[in-house]
Amino acid sequence: MFVGVKLLFRGIDVDTKQLEPDCCLWDDAGIAKRTGKVHVATTRRHYKDQEYVTTLLRRSYREGGKVRNETVGNLSHLPPQVIDAIRAMLAGRQLVDLDQGFEIERSLPHGHVAAVLGVLRALDLERLIGRERGRERDLVVAMIVQRLIGPGSKLSATRRFGQTTLADELGLGEVKEAELLSAMDWLLEQQPRIERTLARRHLHGQGEEGGFVLYDLSSSYMEGRCCPLATLGYSRDNVKGKLQVNYGLICSPEGRPVGVHVVEGRRTDQQTVPDTIATVREQFGVKHARRRSRSAPARAPSRGHRRAARRPLVRSRATRQMPAGAPAPVGQRTSARRDQPAPSPCPCSS
Repeated sequence: MFVGVKLLFRGIDVDTKQLEPDCCLWDDAGIAKRTGKVHVATTRRHYKDQEYVTTLLRRSYREGGKVRNETVGNLSHLPPQVIDAIRAMLAGRQLVDLDQGFEIERSLPHGHVAAVLGVLRALDLERLIGRERGRERDLVVAMIVQRLIGPGSKLSATRRFGQTTLADELGLGEVKEAELLSAMDWLLEQQPRIERTLARRHLHGQGEEGGFVLYDLSSSYMEGRCCPLATLGYSRDNVKGKLQVNYGLICSPEGRPVGVHVVEGRRTDQQTVPDTIATVREQFGVKHARRRSRSAPARAPSRGHRRAARRPLVRSRATRQMPAGAPAPVGQRTSARRDQPAPSPCPCSS
């Protein structure tokens, strides 16, 4: 039913009852004539090294057996996020407000995990540990990362893996303490290969004349009594009365770790040097090995090496490997001075 009203148009009263109903319908070429689903179309064109992007709201239809497009609106002036939202809603997705549609139940720390894993992978440490990815390699990597971000026991590590994104990043799932101990046994089997690889990286050219490696012995006390290497000895931790193990660290001249070995807690520095020199020569291919002491100048043995009881052993293992022209050890120079004849007394002293 057509209801007539009076309109004031440019000062003229018009009674709509006098108009025909069809006269109220008009044809505007700027308005889309069809109905149906629309979609977002993005076009790009290049002109004089410039790219022009146009985003249009279009509708596709068939006419005369051909597919044609009808432009419904121009969305180019809208922000990209609004265009993405329109595209997602037209695709049937439902957009919700994050503050109303979601509730944070748990948030896991990730920054420190990402930083350590990033450096670890930049150093290619994962491939150094194992050429192929496996459960043991992932567990070893997880223990290394956990040791840096939150040191603790193996048992505590099984719980801490899930308190950060570390477990998700490495796909660990549930981890038990026995798995970590088994992974350590697996890593021990890989130690010779890993140390040889590190030696090739960081001791390249050290077999030439004048090359050297750094070595030092340290200790760590233990609370348990099941380790066969744990004995009483000189404590570098200043913890007396505790069983301990000693470990020797072999480094490149720049201080990069290359190898490590664990010995009984009662063994001293000078007792471990001959075996270390043999390892450096045979396993790493460094022909000229010498020890650099923290308490003595470079190329000079420590006081323990100058003792008469240990001098022949150290000299036979280390001094013979020194390159020609290198200063002789302090013990050798001291002995040479003692063998020289005493100077004649001054005539005036009598």
